[in-house]
Amino acid sequence: MNIKEIHDKIEELARQKEILETKLTNAIVEAIRTTVKENPSPPRKISQHMCIIHFSDLVGNPWNIEFYDWEIAAEFVIDFLSNKPSDKWKSLLESELKKAVGNNVPFKRNVIRNRYTVSTTTPINKKFIEKIIEKI
Repeated sequence: MNIKEIHDKIEELARQKEILETKLTNAIVEAIRTTVKENPSPPRKISQHMCIIHFSDLVGNPWNIEFYDWEIAAEFVIDFLSNKPSDKWKSLLESELKKAVGNNVPFKRNVIRNRYTVSTTTPINKKFIEKIIEKI
């Protein structure tokens, strides 16, 4: 093999790797979105900005909607994972799960507001993260 053939082979392998990474990313995102349907007690939405949550679910848990509404939590988790390599997503979720406090897993992300970057921590339901890890 000459140098040109080796270079062409490397480029072909890089294209194949990119295609496989895209397939892996899509499969994991789909697994996260299907996990949303397994929410044992989803909040009942009564309008765009209001929902009903069982009082018994609120006791001892955070009062953030992301904790109860797994659709919102799924988008939050996907956003958290999106800028990281997809082959590391399961280990990232497992490491975040180790940080769990009670029933919630604190997820940190940076949000740009005006010209400033604000770091926020949002609690996500531990059961939701565990179910995602099971599917991956």
